[in-house]
Amino acid sequence: MLNSVSDRNGFFSRQNGVGAIYGQNTATPSAGLSSDDIYRIGSMSAINRVGGSNLQLSNLNAISAAPNEFLQKRFSSSTVTLSAPAQVQSSLSTLDTTLKSFSLPAVRNPLKTSQSQAEIATAKALSGGDALAAQTIEVKQLAQGQISQTKALASKDDLLGKGSLTIRFGAINDQLNQAQGGKTLQVQIDSTETLGDLARKIENAQPSLRAAVVVDTQGARLQLENTNTGAEQAFTLIAQEDSGGTSTNLSRLSLDAAAATSGLRVALDAKVSIAGREVQSASNTLSDTASNVQLELKSVGQASIGLERDDKALAANFKHLIAGINELKTQLQAVDAGLAKKTISQIDEVLNKLSVGQGNESLSLNAIGITSSNDGKLIVNETRLSQQALAQADSVNTLFNRAVDQLGAMTSAGLQTTSFLNNPAQVLRNNAGFTYPRFGEASTALPPPVWSANNANNWRNQYGISQYLQISLLR
Repeated sequence: MLNSVSDRNGFFSRQNGVGAIYGQNTATPSAGLSSDDIYRIGSMSAINRVGGSNLQLSNLNAISAAPNEFLQKRFSSSTVTLSAPAQVQSSLSTLDTTLKSFSLPAVRNPLKTSQSQAEIATAKALSGGDALAAQTIEVKQLAQGQISQTKALASKDDLLGKGSLTIRFGAINDQLNQAQGGKTLQVQIDSTETLGDLARKIENAQPSLRAAVVVDTQGARLQLENTNTGAEQAFTLIAQEDSGGTSTNLSRLSLDAAAATSGLRVALDAKVSIAGREVQSASNTLSDTASNVQLELKSVGQASIGLERDDKALAANFKHLIAGINELKTQLQAVDAGLAKKTISQIDEVLNKLSVGQGNESLSLNAIGITSSNDGKLIVNETRLSQQALAQADSVNTLFNRAVDQLGAMTSAGLQTTSFLNNPAQVLRNNAGFTYPRFGEASTALPPPVWSANNANNWRNQYGISQYLQISLLR
């Protein structure tokens, strides 16, 4: 493209005006399109169809009669600005980003929970999807972490003796056998250390373990609490003195499986029945994909859990969509080009035809409180929208998804068209068998070559094609 007044004036002066672009003069090799190039472009149905233009290459006199005001406007400034297709493409990209933000299932089909007995369990939807009738859940057992104490020492200041303490994690069965292969942690103990020193070392080595020294009339004991819940988080302690040690206090820290399962608190999994299905979890927060709910268990007992369409999320989704459409319209209304006007027209056409249901049950944007103002922008009656989202949640949700899908298809095709207009040389070069779509229609075909191999991809052809396509968008 020519990016300065001097470049543009030079181009036109060499061609005795703009006629070279339109094929009325014979172009020099330095700029513009030759008559042969014009003929080859004219052979393409793409050129006669871009943007729905009425411009025909068979009537070159009509082409040359394009308003001088248009050309003066395009080339009267030394400021480099985006072309009309580039501005439209940028605006469509913004809307495309908004539409893609609605692709997640939780957004396309938002759900909320209906429940009773929140003191027993609370729930939320794992993802978007279908509504779920209320079902009974029974919390039979909560998950919990182990709390155990060692045997007492005479004083908290007694030395432990040199050696090590191994902490072994793993589920303990009814026969008091601990599962093998679980995590083990070994803490080295110096001959000068006490229970307090050991407690600090354990917490530094394993953050999930809370270690404390408990003192009562019986003496001082090491207490360990595992903040991780579940049967597999049960732990035992194995104390080992170094040979030649003079103290026997370290041996009092051992904790076997029997002691682990009879301490202050035993490691347990949560057990819950969901609509008759037995579910077990190491945590009190559990996800049940079969019912599409995540449960937060609070206490033992029964509760009722269901899923229904989230009316507030529906209303918020529509407001977000309308804001994106209005932003696009604001940007396009500032672009003085037929392509921008056509884009607005196609958006309006999609929205005006949008509906779900039949007869008296038919639902449109107007029915849910979304109407057009005099300037073409959309207005949302939030009260009406909220009422309809609550009263006809599934229909409003279907209407929203249909709007997103149809606008998405239009936007995708529009981006394809504007990409072609912004870089015609790249798209046209070395391709065959093409019928370019009208704006808003998809196409997988590619256009034929415009120039021969000995006249390939030079700036004269690129500029000429680009200018021709720009002018072809005039109404």
